This record gives sequence, structure tokens and C-alpha cells, in this order.
Amino acid sequence: MNPVDLSDPANRRLGTLLRLHAARHPERPFLLTETQTISYAAANARANAFAAGLRGIGIGRGDRVALLMDSCIDYVLLALALNKLGALWVPLNTDYRGDWLAQAIEDSRAAALVVDALYLPRLQSLAPAPGHGLLLVSGLDAADAARAGARACLEELVLPDAPEPDDSGIHYGDTVAVLWTSGTTGRSKGVMQHHNAWVRAAEHSNRDFGTTGEDVVYNCMPLYNSAAWVANIFRALVAGIPCALDPQFSVKEFWNRILRFGATQTMTLG
Repeated sequence: MNPVDLSDPANRRLGTLLRLHAARHPERPFLLTETQTISYAAANARANAFAAGLRGIGIGRGDRVALLMDSCIDYVLLALALNKLGALWVPLNTDYRGDWLAQAIEDSRAAALVVDALYLPRLQSLAPAPGHGLLLVSGLDAADAARAGARACLEELVLPDAPEPDDSGIHYGDTVAVLWTSGTTGRSKGVMQHHNAWVRAAEHSNRDFGTTGEDVVYNCMPLYNSAAWVANIFRALVAGIPCALDPQFSVKEFWNRILRFGATQTMTLG
């Protein structure tokens, strides 16, 4: 099921897909959590608002922004906002500490780092502190973020009524993200992903799943893991259907969560 014409290479870009679905079925839910539901239109508007705020602090085409955050709706929309600017997102494993975290931040060569307030102490304990450009904090107000040494709190980046970014120079083969491997054969390494890698995989998976417009996808994998995006979030985005997000997998609650969201499809790691 592909309601967007994916034979047009210009449509095989993640930000473009969000914009097209927002125009075609604006009220359809895109992302759901236990406490929040955001439609395709609202998600596109907030992604544009993030993009304008990021551009305002100097983030542009080719820049990398590292994300040390738990799974949430804004995580997904930040990623899409960066891609609308031609910038890259680099998700960091929230289990990393000490040298592993420091090296991941250093290797990301990030122009900015967005960190949940929960992880600020872990970041501040690193010595010497790795270079990460501007520090942005989620979960604090502006005054507390400033006291923590941050450039801004995340909500300060939201510029309401922001226009759609000019994506005319973005190619579907452009790199959109760098994700660290799980380190099966050694220390984790960063792997580049481009728009079309995600879109093509989602296309094939939706064909194999027999996806229809009535389906709801459920994701409980961490967003620093590529499988969360390729098998769930971006598969929902390509099809224009909802994706429910939980912060983690629960053996006890898994089927209750499926029922809670009315999910018909999911992918987890065996």
C-alpha cells in the first residue's frame, strides 16, 4: 500500500512524505503515546516549527545533531525537522555511559546535542567533556536550561506558524542519519542512512505485511535502534497510517499495549 506516488524520486524523502500525508489526510493520527495523539497535519506543523528554530540557531544542510533522548513524539519530529533542513540526526544509545558515551558524542561531530534532562548528570560527569556544539535540553524550562549551561530548552526551538522549509535541493539519496551499530563484532560504529534506504525498506515491508489504510503499527523498540524506524515508524509514515510509541518493551504488558492502541502490526527483535 503506497498512497503517495513513489515512482517520483522527489516523493522518496522523509520530510516530503510527512508534508504530503498532512495535505491529503490532515486529521489522521500519525503518532500515538499513552498521553498524546498527534495528527499528520499537527506533526508536520510541529516539525516545521522545530526546523525554523533549528535554522535560527545555525543548524543547516549537512550539519549533524545528536539526540540523547528517550522515545517520544518530539524525538520523531526532531528527526523529520532536521531532514527537512537537509541536516542529519544521530541517535545515541541511552544505555551509554562514561567512555562509550563520550566517544559516541565525539565521533558524531555534532553541531548540537539534544539531551533529556534525565541524562544531563551523565553528560556532565564526562571528563574531559566531549565536543558537541550547542547543548539543547528537553524537559527543563528556559531558566533551568540556561543554569545547566544549555543554549536553549527544546521548547524554545518551536516557532509557531513556521513555513514549510525549502527542500528543493534535497535529493532522495542524501544521508539523513547516522546510527550506531549494536556492536556484535566489536565496538559500535556509525552507519549512514539515506532517505531512500528507509523508504525502500518500508515499501517492501508494507507489501509483505499486506498493509492497508486501516492498520495501526506499534513500536516499543528504542529510537537509537534502526529497526524501530525501518520496521515501524517510517513504515507507518510511508503508508500514511498511525504508529503507536511506547518507551520500552514489557513482557507483562505487551499484549495489553497492543489492545490499548488497537495495533494490528508490530515488529520486535526476537
